[in-house]
Amino acid sequence: MRVLVVLSAALILGACASPEPERVDSSNPTVTYKYFGDTYGTQFDEVSARAADYCNEQFGKAARLKDVDDSGGDENFAVFECV
Repeated sequence: MRVLVVLSAALILGACASPEPERVDSSNPTVTYKYFGDTYGTQFDEVSARAADYCNEQFGKAARLKDVDDSGGDENFAVFECV
């Protein structure tokens, strides 16, 4: 029972640790995502996959990283171009 309480607390704290990445702009043929944490960490991998899906679904093209803005502290913005 104690293990369940500790595990639940860990999951709650983990969920609060960093917000989910989100698409913040899409001006054809680019798409921009806001994400948090390390510039090229796990959330970057997630937005890269989302950009690939977006470009494939919208244009039948691949996503190419155009720019990463990491000047906002823990916030990062990645701009992908559909090519």
